[in-house]
Amino acid sequence: MFMRHTMKVGLLLPLLAVVGCASGGASINRPAPGCLYSDMTGSIGTGPGTKTEKKGKACATNLMGLIASGDASVAAARSNGSITRVATVDYDYFNILSVYTKSCTIVRGD
Repeated sequence: MFMRHTMKVGLLLPLLAVVGCASGGASINRPAPGCLYSDMTGSIGTGPGTKTEKKGKACATNLMGLIASGDASVAAARSNGSITRVATVDYDYFNILSVYTKSCTIVRGD
């Protein structure tokens, strides 16, 4: 009897992994990330400022979908770069096996 339940769980886990990979990640601001590996950068938008060398970055991390921490907001990135007028907002996204994910917002301006 134990063997029968173990076999059902063994068949169910890969199915759950496929469903989880297929259903997650797409957003308006970014393309859908890969389930196994992602390393992407891109632009989210522009603001009224002029693009300068000033840059602020703010990140949030997620571990196995269970533990998430950080502040990847535009406000946090502005504060980290001492930026008052935003010129561009970009993102940086990294994912490995959907176990570790890091999402950053990058703000440039003056």
